[in-house]
This record gives sequence, structure tokens and C-alpha cells, in this order.
Amino acid sequence: MSRKNLLASALLCATLAGISISISAVQAATVAEGKSRAEVLEELKQAQADGSYYCNDSDRQLECNALAAKQQLALKKAPQLGHWLSQSGLLEIEIAACGQSLCGTVIKELGQSTSSTSALGLQVLSGLKPVSSQQWQGRIYNRGNGLTHECLMSLASPTELRILAYQDTPANGKEQIWSRVD
Repeated sequence: MSRKNLLASALLCATLAGISISISAVQAATVAEGKSRAEVLEELKQAQADGSYYCNDSDRQLECNALAAKQQLALKKAPQLGHWLSQSGLLEIEIAACGQSLCGTVIKELGQSTSSTSALGLQVLSGLKPVSSQQWQGRIYNRGNGLTHECLMSLASPTELRILAYQDTPANGKEQIWSRVD
């Protein structure tokens, strides 16, 4: 890796990981890339905000690894991890890390269901990724109608999980509150 790319990678890595860096490191990396400091920082902010930043370029492996490490840390520290009782009270769902995202799988059926098939082992939440420090976005499967919808997940309190399922926009969504199982 060239000195220019190494400096730029160090800047990107530190910024993506939320590490504060010195002005001299920013200046060195921006000069190496031929861009102004403001341009580099704006590009990084935008890539972080829209989640579009990814890398398969071997010259940028440093920041790719930092981003992957940051995502794994977010998964391990997610307060949503654990066992939750669905709003209906019929399903116990375990939210856990599934690769680079969170997913929710039915681990227990409680009471009588209107469905003749078992939900045990069914993944009802999938592809949940952080969109902010408080909110995750992914998909939720509705066993009642067989459809999968987009969803937002956040903690309403330490013992309540807010799930907002929607088709087009969250404003038209339907909210569920799940309860933490001790």
C-alpha cells in the first residue's frame, strides 16, 4: 500500500470508528488524496449516514476492517439482544447476531395459535442493522398473511421493545410492543 493510501486509509478508519484524530493526520491524508479536509470529512459523513460505505479494494482494507469491527461491536453491545415475548403473548423470540446483522427467531410457542403449523424456528426478524445509536432497520415476517415488511426496532424501555412494521414509509406503519423475558 502506498504512503498516500496508507494515510488516507488511516484517516478513514479513524473517522469511521469514531476515533478523534489530530489535525495533522487529517491534513496529511487530505493532501495525500488531493482533496480538502472538509471534502474528505463530508464524504465520510455521507457514507456513514446512508450506510453505503463498503470496500472490496485491497488498498482500502484498513478502513474496511475498521467498519466491519465497528459493526460487530454494535451487534455484541445491542441492548435488544435476548428473549422477547411478542405483543400477542403467543411467541417467545430470541434476538441474536446473525452474521453482520441481528435476527429474531421463534424459540417457544405459548398458548394456542390460529395457525395449524408450528412457528418454532421461524425467523420473524431479519437483516436488522443499526441506523442510529437507538434504532435498527430490517425486515419482519408476518406469519398471519405470509408477507415480509420493512421494520424499525428500538427500545421503548429496558423491558419493552418497539417494533414498527411498514410497507412504504414508517409514517404508515403499525407498532408492536414486545416484552423482555427474564
